[in-house]
Amino acid sequence: MEVEAIPLRNPSSDVECQNVGNISKTMNCQGKTKPPLSIGQKVELVFVIFSGFVINFMVFGFSASLSVYFVKYKRAFPMHYELVLLTIFLETGIFSIVGMLAGMFLHKFGVRATAVLGSVLLSLGVGASCFAPNIIFLMCFFGIVSGFGSSFLFFSMNVGVASYLENSGRHFMPLVDMGGSAGGIVCPPLISYLIDFYGWRGSLLIFSAIALNSLPCGLMYSIKNRNDLHSTVDNNDKNSKQRQDSYGEKDIDCIYRLLSTDIEEAGKTDSWYVEQNSEQLPLQSNNSHCAEETGDLARNETSSDHCLATTPAIDDSSSLNREHSKTNDQVEDTKNTTSEISQKALFFSIFSNKDFLLFVLTMTVVVSSELTLSAMTSDFFVSKGTTRSEAAQIYGIGFTGEIIAHISSTWMLYKNKTLSLLIFCISAILSGAFVTIYPSIPTMTSLSSAGWAIFLTICEMTAHGHYQAVCILVILEFFDEKRYPFAIGFTMTVSGIFVPIFGYIFGIITQYNNNDYTVSFYLLGSLIVVFTLPTFIRFLVKREKSKRKETHQKNLEINLKDS
Repeated sequence: MEVEAIPLRNPSSDVECQNVGNISKTMNCQGKTKPPLSIGQKVELVFVIFSGFVINFMVFGFSASLSVYFVKYKRAFPMHYELVLLTIFLETGIFSIVGMLAGMFLHKFGVRATAVLGSVLLSLGVGASCFAPNIIFLMCFFGIVSGFGSSFLFFSMNVGVASYLENSGRHFMPLVDMGGSAGGIVCPPLISYLIDFYGWRGSLLIFSAIALNSLPCGLMYSIKNRNDLHSTVDNNDKNSKQRQDSYGEKDIDCIYRLLSTDIEEAGKTDSWYVEQNSEQLPLQSNNSHCAEETGDLARNETSSDHCLATTPAIDDSSSLNREHSKTNDQVEDTKNTTSEISQKALFFSIFSNKDFLLFVLTMTVVVSSELTLSAMTSDFFVSKGTTRSEAAQIYGIGFTGEIIAHISSTWMLYKNKTLSLLIFCISAILSGAFVTIYPSIPTMTSLSSAGWAIFLTICEMTAHGHYQAVCILVILEFFDEKRYPFAIGFTMTVSGIFVPIFGYIFGIITQYNNNDYTVSFYLLGSLIVVFTLPTFIRFLVKREKSKRKETHQKNLEINLKDS
């Protein structure tokens, strides 16, 4: 019986190419061709993208409607202005704060369970708010419960859709995000219309029923990868059974576990495993040879003497069995140790990336400022002389700028015109500049002033939409798919902590200035520009250094050829 050698992993295999993300660039993985999608897979992909579009519509449509509810809650609870501020901004804050919790829940229970829970929580939080007897009850359900639901829905949607859209299809992510822009166009005027006919309580109940439609959409997707490890294992099931005859289940389990770990750590473990088993393999081969040569040891003493000289006594407590059991225990311990080290290395790689941490700081200030502005925009227009319905219509029309932004971002990424981080920085700076122009809008008593407000809102939303469309792709540029859920969860958590803080502070500043948003808008726009510039400058410096290095390397190659 010939013993099969332990298969060492090929660094350029398809399994490695998909499990190591960005490392694959150094492992010659880019040349691997993947099988084309079948008709069934294309149909499935269309449904997945559609489900992501609908979930974005629900989540960000509800967030855009907060500005309409802010105007209504101020009048419904005039004695609790500070609590109204917290109620409005808690939803967006909780939406981001629980990102890490949503990532852990998704890791444990799966993307579908996370989406279903998010849909139920969003519908429950909004629906229960219509029975609110006081502002505290409203804060708990409208702010906290619905915030949890929105976060779980958004997080599961991003991870689920991203697993279907591989590296070559990531530029289509902004099209999925267009659902949020569509929600921003439709939901604020719709909510304002429902408030006029059914009151703010009735509008909450109706929107709760609408939000529940995200539940079947969440069931459409799960984490998929056409060339994942499990399919590879299934295709090689026969080989695995043959290996089990020689090594046993624990050994095979260790080999498969090694295939899913990082290259660097798994390579060390592979070497250890081969070294530990190298003594066992000749022994097993020798035993098999002796058994075939002698047949029954009791009937051939001559051959048995030769074999016994090289083979330990074969019984239930043989040293070979003990050594094999000991090796299996060592393999199991190494498997657990490798998993633990990989987990630590995963978090260390996230928190030790200085460029990513600088981006998180920029993202935190930009998102907190923009969400504060978004919740205050309708009230700002009301302070300029419009009605609540007119303010909602202006704000909804402004969201057409986000549609333009998502389409143009998709085109630029598809044509490789520029990098997502560059789009993020430039659009964030432009958005901050447009915010500082808002106070120049005159009292809207004429059509021209209303037109100026609509034009400025479209411009601001266009800039805002560009960085919103690519912010997820920026994180994917820093990390591979394995670290992506933890990275986006960390980013959302940090930014979410500051959303209610920003909203409360600038709400108090506005109230202190007799409901005048001039100072607040100047500060918000300035913060966006100031905190985006460091990331932008660092990006330009590193890009220039990279170009100089490439030029220097080309010159060296030319000089070597000439010499």
